[in-house]
Amino acid sequence: MSDKVEDTLAQLGAAFAVRDIMIRYEDLQLVDDEHEARRFFEKQKDYDYTAAPKTGSITTYFRRDEWGGRIAS
Repeated sequence: MSDKVEDTLAQLGAAFAVRDIMIRYEDLQLVDDEHEARRFFEKQKDYDYTAAPKTGSITTYFRRDEWGGRIAS
């Protein structure tokens, strides 16, 4: 393949990866604090990430650990 084709494929790969992980702000599942994040993860088994706070600019995110439940911010 030519360099131009490889560059185009690399750009497409990056674009699709970003599109697949992006979510509209309105669709985010936000929490106010770590305590609420823990409750959220207990109820929502399909989510691995959430962010805080519910209003204003996002300043923190919480991640469900691979081993279940531990929060990282």
